[in-house]
Amino acid sequence: MTRPTMSRRVAILLMASLLATSWACTLAPVGATDSRSSEGISVVISKEVWTSSETFEATIGLWGLNMGRAYSFEWEIRTGNGSMDPGVMVQNGHQNFTANSSAMQVQIEANHLDSSITHLHRLLAVLSDNNGILTDSQANFSSFTNTLPVAYSDIIFFGDSLSDMGNSFNQWGTPDSPPYWNGRYSNGEVWAEQFGEFMGTTMSAGRGSANGNNRAYGGAHSGSGTYLFVIPNVGQQVDDYLQNHQINANELVVIFCGGNDFVHSDETNTQQVVDNIEGHITDLTSDGATEFLILDLPPLETVPRVTEERDAEGVAAMHERILDFNQKLHNMLDITENSTSLTIHRGMAWDMFDTVYNNPSHFGLTNITHPACEHDGYTCEDDDQIAPNAEEYLWFDKMHPTSTMHDLTDFYIRELMGVDDVDGDDIADIYDNCTDTLPGIETGSDGCDIPPPDTDQDGIVDAEDICPETDFGLPVNQHGCAENQIDDDQDGVMNDLDQCPNTQPGWEVNSIGCSEWELDGDDDGIVDAEDDCPSTNLGDDIDGDGCADNQLDSDNDGVTDDLDACPNTPREELVNVIGCSSSQLDDDADGVYNIDDVCPNTPFGEVDVNANGCGPSERDSDEDGINDDMDQCPDTEWLAETNDDGCAANQRDTDGDGRKDSVDGCPLIWGSLNGCPILSIELGLAEAPDSETRTANISVLISCESNCQMNWILQEGELIVSEGMGAVNGTYYQSYTNLQVESQQLRARVSIDGMWKDTVMTVYFPPFENSSETSENLTGTPVNGDDGPSDSAGELDSSFEMDQSSIAMIAMLLLFNVGVVAAIMAVRSKSRLQNDGREQAMADFESELFSDPSPAIAPPTIPESTTTLAIENVPEKTVQTAVSDLPNFGDLLD
Repeated sequence: MTRPTMSRRVAILLMASLLATSWACTLAPVGATDSRSSEGISVVISKEVWTSSETFEATIGLWGLNMGRAYSFEWEIRTGNGSMDPGVMVQNGHQNFTANSSAMQVQIEANHLDSSITHLHRLLAVLSDNNGILTDSQANFSSFTNTLPVAYSDIIFFGDSLSDMGNSFNQWGTPDSPPYWNGRYSNGEVWAEQFGEFMGTTMSAGRGSANGNNRAYGGAHSGSGTYLFVIPNVGQQVDDYLQNHQINANELVVIFCGGNDFVHSDETNTQQVVDNIEGHITDLTSDGATEFLILDLPPLETVPRVTEERDAEGVAAMHERILDFNQKLHNMLDITENSTSLTIHRGMAWDMFDTVYNNPSHFGLTNITHPACEHDGYTCEDDDQIAPNAEEYLWFDKMHPTSTMHDLTDFYIRELMGVDDVDGDDIADIYDNCTDTLPGIETGSDGCDIPPPDTDQDGIVDAEDICPETDFGLPVNQHGCAENQIDDDQDGVMNDLDQCPNTQPGWEVNSIGCSEWELDGDDDGIVDAEDDCPSTNLGDDIDGDGCADNQLDSDNDGVTDDLDACPNTPREELVNVIGCSSSQLDDDADGVYNIDDVCPNTPFGEVDVNANGCGPSERDSDEDGINDDMDQCPDTEWLAETNDDGCAANQRDTDGDGRKDSVDGCPLIWGSLNGCPILSIELGLAEAPDSETRTANISVLISCESNCQMNWILQEGELIVSEGMGAVNGTYYQSYTNLQVESQQLRARVSIDGMWKDTVMTVYFPPFENSSETSENLTGTPVNGDDGPSDSAGELDSSFEMDQSSIAMIAMLLLFNVGVVAAIMAVRSKSRLQNDGREQAMADFESELFSDPSPAIAPPTIPESTTTLAIENVPEKTVQTAVSDLPNFGDLLD
């Protein structure tokens, strides 16, 4: 859609008028009316101060009209006050009408009235007839250019009561509130807080070391120190702030002061006040300030206090003094800005105030000389009378302006410091390609109107488009609908697909919009409504009902006869795509029809398929969970536990020793004794104990016929002297010290998987010095255990002699010991039989070993070991061993 034309905009502006046209001439001066006329005209506006982003509105009242008489109404908006020149006409309009009543109203709207020429504007309205001007009227108003804020990290204000946001009130309760507003020296917000908030800064009062970016204080002078000992002058305000804060480069510093110097203190040295301000700029610059807004002074001779207290000469002197100050101030600012990198903005308070003072009606003011608050002093108190129309006054008290003047100051400073956005679309004019956008119109990033939406881009805006989702590029009718969105015969098929566009109402149609009474789909000469086979191929033979052979199904299996490989399928049997049922098919080609085939996916070529159609890879004859083709033991007993090869314990020999696992005492270890290996253990005294250390070096010789890993242990009673885990065939050494007795029996055992062999040996130690018995050179005597002959640690001294009675006694003791040991071993053997069947089996295996020492299968080859495993490294010594003629106790018992 295109942007609205100018004529459309004027039509919006003149809501009650005809299309506007321009004229070259200007309206006649107001007051040049025809005295013979009874007609009247008035101009009413809702307010006097506007911004360029607002729509200016006025109501023109016409009365005393003659019914049926032709009139011409004209209006125009001009700049200026009309006192010196007619100004520039910025907008106008006219309307010709014939009166049908004695009175009427005309609404006028205008947009984008800015201050590019002047803030002053006036609306002129003239009523005429064919004979000339009948009456006229005008209304004065002002307009400011709308601006956008500039981003500052903070804005800091220094000054006096014209900018004070409550610092004086917060410290001294001055001025009284009410009648003053929230501690401000006015009846509303002061310009400083309005401007700061517009710029996006959070404003707060602050003094001394406290926070707060508004440091202005009522009564402050431009110099340093304090006024009347308590009021911080601007120099003191700057010092206090800089002692507690650092000014950043992106902060704006505002200084507005000097009025109290001239009014309160009657300062005549204008240069001194300028020097004071220059000093503040220098101090602030040294602390980091780079951008300033400095305001000059308004015409203070208009202040009620000055006009009341001074004669005409004094008022004139004040006028000249302020002019001199402002000139010197601007000279100083020019020099400072040219000699530094500072940015200094000038607030022309004199020009602004003078414009308002001399054109009050343009700003809604009716009283510019007297304060709205009736009071004899300079400021008002809470019981003073306030004018009911205080917003129409320039002064609130004898020194301070009303909130109306503060509002105007805020507008003026916004224009100075902001970025122009005349049409108020939030797009700065420097980036706005359409600076005349009307209020409320949505704009794009370029500032131009966003045209009414046309979602489907068919040229018909959505508001008028009956078909808002038309496919892109399709031609549409005046309602925005394409052929694929229209169904003229209302048969449910859109026109673009309807090959029968004139279908009768109520007929059912196909996907192309045709009913059976309109189609002969197979061109067989029979319309579809009467054709039993409406899809006969062209040229096929048909019978009377329009069907060809390829449309018949003799066995009613759902496959036409021309495609049916099994034309005689029994009724109600399910068939495949070629008309064959499971009773007619053998999908896996195993010789068993699908209907009887329990395994319908037998691999092709597999032999030995049974009557159920299952091959070896699909059946498990012994039901052990392993299919026959993988089962190495296909005749496993039912419910027997098997391994991954399908074999039970009575079918496998895991350790390969010739005995099935079910009767193998050690199914995982090769052994010749009923499946278990033969173990042996011997204790020897590798080094006899001496009298000094009383330490013996014990040798432990262990062996397993299949070189299996064994565990062995050496004990002194219940105390473990040493042990080895996972040991292999070899001799192991262990030091043994005994400082308490002269002899000690040690027991050793070797074991694997619940079976063991053990042996004992007595170690003799040198006698203690106070011993009554003499046993020199007696080192140790091994005692027969379960597994082999006893060992001796050395030979007895050849000089040792005994009498016959002693020898007999020793022989009896030996026989007694043999009996005791035999009894103990018998009890142990009986206990093992009762508590551990496996241990009993071991005893049986050893007995069998003595009766049949040859295993059925040769034991595995035991690699020769060239290393000796030792628990403790001891020097090798030649050990003399005495071999007893007695048989081994273990051999006897086992």
